[in-house]
Amino acid sequence: MNSETLSERDQLFLRFAVEAAKGSLHRGYIPIAAIVADDTSLISLGVNERVQKSSLTLHAETAALENSGREAVPRLRSSTMYCTMSPCEMCSGAILIYQIPRIIVADRTNFEGPTETLRAAGTTVLFADDEDAITMFRGFAKTNPELWREDNGGR
Repeated sequence: MNSETLSERDQLFLRFAVEAAKGSLHRGYIPIAAIVADDTSLISLGVNERVQKSSLTLHAETAALENSGREAVPRLRSSTMYCTMSPCEMCSGAILIYQIPRIIVADRTNFEGPTETLRAAGTTVLFADDEDAITMFRGFAKTNPELWREDNGGR
């Protein structure tokens, strides 16, 4: 993990997200998780629930936003989203809609979404390049290529 650019708190929340993704993997699901936190507390946690709920849109980031609830919308504008995987176009759009100003990504090796679009809109995007997350997802994608393609819009 690139600790030069991440605070101890950032590293803790990112580690929590990676552990949540591992929990999904152990249950046979897509191992991607996201956490939203502001300066005072954790707002929500989401894991990719496409398999569990037979959904096209319940990626970890959208699940974390859903789990934050309507009352959290003002807090999202001063929060950080900790993602185990680089957000895709759909999730990046949701991040922009709710004006989340900062994203920290554990794994951009297996997939890197529209980072420049997020940055152009004023979102800070930091990459941790966490070996644990990278290795976990690489193994998942190798064993579940069809599910990963489906999760990624059939690409």
